Amino acid sequence: WNADVLHNMTMFTYNFDAAMADPSRFEPCDADDPEHEDVSCRQVGTSSIALDASTTWLVVMVMPKGVLGDTARGTASQVQQTVSEFRADWQEYLREQEAISVGIFVSMSIGSLLMALALS
Repeated sequence: WNADVLHNMTMFTYNFDAAMADPSRFEPCDADDPEHEDVSCRQVGTSSIALDASTTWLVVMVMPKGVLGDTARGTASQVQQTVSEFRADWQEYLREQEAISVGIFVSMSIGSLLMALALS
C-alpha cells in the first residue's frame, strides 16, 4: 500500500478473457485503438486518496475500454479537491474541539483547586 506508484492516478489495460483463462495470464490491450474492437479489453484506473496521516484508501475502477478518458480524469481531480476541502474542514473542527477540551480541563482544575482551598 505504500508503493509510490499507488499515490498517483494510474491507468492500465488488460484482456479479461486471458485473465479468466486456465492458466490465467496478464495480457495488456490497446484501449485507445479504434481500429481494434476487443470487447474483452478492460481499462483500469487506480487512485490513492489520503484521508489523514495514517489512513489511505485505494480507489480502483474497472470499465470496458474507452470509458475512462478525460471525463474520468476531470472527475478524479474534482474528487481529490473535495477530499482536500473535507480534510481541511475536519482538521479545523478537531482544532476547535481540542481547544474546548483544554478549556474545560483548565476550568475544572481551577474549580477543583478553589473548592479544595475553600473547604480546607
